[in-house]
Amino acid sequence: MWNFFITILTIYTLFVSPYIYVFKDVYQEEITLDDGSKAYADRDKNPTQMNLYKIELVIDIIYTFEICLNFVKKTRAHKELSQIATNYIFSFFIFDVAATIPGLLTNESLDYYLLKCFRLVHVDRLT
Repeated sequence: MWNFFITILTIYTLFVSPYIYVFKDVYQEEITLDDGSKAYADRDKNPTQMNLYKIELVIDIIYTFEICLNFVKKTRAHKELSQIATNYIFSFFIFDVAATIPGLLTNESLDYYLLKCFRLVHVDRLT
């Protein structure tokens, strides 16, 4: 069941991440300040942006659990915990951390949103 749920989240990421990266105002509106510098508007004023922010936050938390679970999930090829952890660290661990942790640490900032596209390395789950 969990793998099916993560597959659904991968499909969501496959479509939504590139869309948000191209149409940035959907996620967070960029404004120009009086001194000419750029900043992002407050999400609380736009309910669509706030809902999307909450969805992305929940997905990042779920992927954080997925990262933890990948250290103990048995596969056909790897049944011992040391083999499982070693295999995960040398395969998808870097991509998963790069796609998840910056979003959580920066409060889902648009500056680091492109990193979420690293989740697309899991597209092989769709086959």
